[in-house]
Amino acid sequence: GIIHDKDWNDKGIYGIFVDNELFYIGMTMESFGRRFSAHRRHVYEVINGTYKADSQYSMYERLAKEVKDGKDVELRPLVCLSKLYIQEESKNCRPELIRRDVECMELAFISYFKPVLNTQGRTRPYPLHRI
Repeated sequence: GIIHDKDWNDKGIYGIFVDNELFYIGMTMESFGRRFSAHRRHVYEVINGTYKADSQYSMYERLAKEVKDGKDVELRPLVCLSKLYIQEESKNCRPELIRRDVECMELAFISYFKPVLNTQGRTRPYPLHRI
């Protein structure tokens, strides 16, 4: 089945693990809980034959196969934005992180770990948003 971690209300960078092997790195600017629920729903839609294909279909198809094979699929926060130690507002610093900051973190994780289910940043260019 699919296991969830704590830190549901935070946002940031997360990993999807299959039997403790990192399969996917993602980011969310909404809560981990909301993002994890969407991933879970799509996996079970594939299992039930009700999923409408999109660009990430192969990801959900692969995760559904792992669940059907009895493996543990776990969604874990890796970087919680609220827990980052950021300097207060000053002449040179702003304390809040914007979407592009988080995308850069995600791209760095993908570049380093090269998870099998990530294509953007691994086998094709990562689409960084404009500032």
